[in-house]
Amino acid sequence: AASEVYAQAPSSPIRSVVHTEDQLIGNVQGPNLEMPPRLHLLQVLVDEANLPDFDNLMVSECLRLLEDSEVRVRLAVGQLLRSLAAKHGVTIIEQCQERILSSVNDHFDREGEGSRADSAFSSGIITPSGAGGMPSQPGSPGSTNLLAALLQTSYQPLVPGVGQLRHGTEGWKCLETSMKAFQQLVEGTGAAVAPYITGDVQDLLYRSMHHPNRFVRETAHFTAASMCEALAGPQLLEIGQDLAERLADGLSDNWSQVRYAASVATRTFFKCIGHEEQHRFLPTLTGPMCLNRYYVAEGVRLYSQETWQRVMGTNGRAQVAKYIDQVSLSHQDTCTGRYHLCAGYNACSASWQ
Repeated sequence: AASEVYAQAPSSPIRSVVHTEDQLIGNVQGPNLEMPPRLHLLQVLVDEANLPDFDNLMVSECLRLLEDSEVRVRLAVGQLLRSLAAKHGVTIIEQCQERILSSVNDHFDREGEGSRADSAFSSGIITPSGAGGMPSQPGSPGSTNLLAALLQTSYQPLVPGVGQLRHGTEGWKCLETSMKAFQQLVEGTGAAVAPYITGDVQDLLYRSMHHPNRFVRETAHFTAASMCEALAGPQLLEIGQDLAERLADGLSDNWSQVRYAASVATRTFFKCIGHEEQHRFLPTLTGPMCLNRYYVAEGVRLYSQETWQRVMGTNGRAQVAKYIDQVSLSHQDTCTGRYHLCAGYNACSASWQ
């Protein structure tokens, strides 16, 4: 066990903990099948031991393994980065943030997305006419060929994993885990990370909150909650309206996991801006907050009910009446949008009752 390794090790030089430098390197470099437990072991050493050289090596290894082919390794890297950031503060942000955000940007879009590679023209089933691209006239031989080509297009077999049959969570590579690594980095650093959350970082986070991949959206909302903690006070108020609008979208997401993450971010947002400033953002957030108290997923429903009590107190009905126009529009969007219809209609009905 890691605790036993540390307990039996003398306190100072790095070789006393791992006995030899080769053994230290071997704890990190090896078959991926054994890598996650190794990284968890090394995380305990980072938490418990005061070994600067060892910690520096861990930073380098985290960056090396950030885009590893094994997802468990990438997740363990994020947890290790959190321990390093909690221990060394902004030093880890300065060393790692650029690399992590670069990974997010590099994988934000899937390869071949929007290339129309599966369209009829690019596949050769329909080709432009040789006469300047003019369509064939009815009754001509070309019109028969065009009709046959159109029929072939209609019955063309679709290949799984391509075009419309490509799953929404497929093909993003390490995007989700790199986002999680950044989340862990922000959480580990705490309030000291505020100067490093620049406009570019905020824009990337906002785009991620609307990403097609629901897991990326979920992680982005949890990261937004961590950002609220870091920017609590005047800095958060400066970006409050932009963030509130995106939180409202997350609270209305079609996936319950994203709604829950947005609910966590919303509660954190209200806590960090202070009670006296909450009224500025209630017109934007009251509608979806009200609706989620009746959402079909129990976790979202119970969490939203508690958030409502914390924010509204005993004035919930008065606040709904005050912002009735915004609330009714939010309910209307839920009933007419691409949501789980049963959940949307039932929640709206219960809310109005």
